[in-house]
Parts: sequence; C-alpha cells; structure tokens
Amino acid sequence: MSVDKEQLNQIYRQIHNVLLDEWDPDHIKQIPAARTEYDAFVESIYSLLEAHASEEQIYEALKLIALQDLGIPKSSELDIATKNTAAKLKKLVLTNL
Repeated sequence: MSVDKEQLNQIYRQIHNVLLDEWDPDHIKQIPAARTEYDAFVESIYSLLEAHASEEQIYEALKLIALQDLGIPKSSELDIATKNTAAKLKKLVLTNL
C-alpha cells in the first residue's frame, strides 16, 4: 500500500511514540534532550511493518537494536518490554497500512 508523505510522517510519529512509551530500553523517556535517540530506528522498523513482518521478526529486530546498537544488557525486563512492543507495533501496522 502506498502512503503519502503526511501519512508516512504520522506513522513514523506513532512508531516513535511506541518505542519511547512502551519499549524505552535506555530509559530516556524522562530526558527531553534524549527523546530522539530511537528515531534512528524508526525507518527500519517501518520497513519491517510495511513488509508485513511477523511479530517474532519485529521482536528479533528490536532485541538486536537494544543489545547491539544501544548496548543494553539482556534481562527479563527487556525481553518482556520488547515482546510487548513488537505486539503493539504489529497492531499499529494493521490499522495504518
């Protein structure tokens, strides 16, 4: 499905909000100057959603971002937040794409 620039920006904002509000493995939500840290990952996550990636594929991508890109140590808290975020992002795509 093709989306126009305005729709794409809205979807990007929604992805950003989910990453910040639901996932936030780096605990930056309360730091205004750092609130854009996850923006570097929005486009790649959008690409997964646009390609109809499974919830598991989204989870794996988020897990790699957390562990490799952000250097977050493995934990059950991270795992739970990542699974919940993947589910929320999957629902997001179902309503927007």
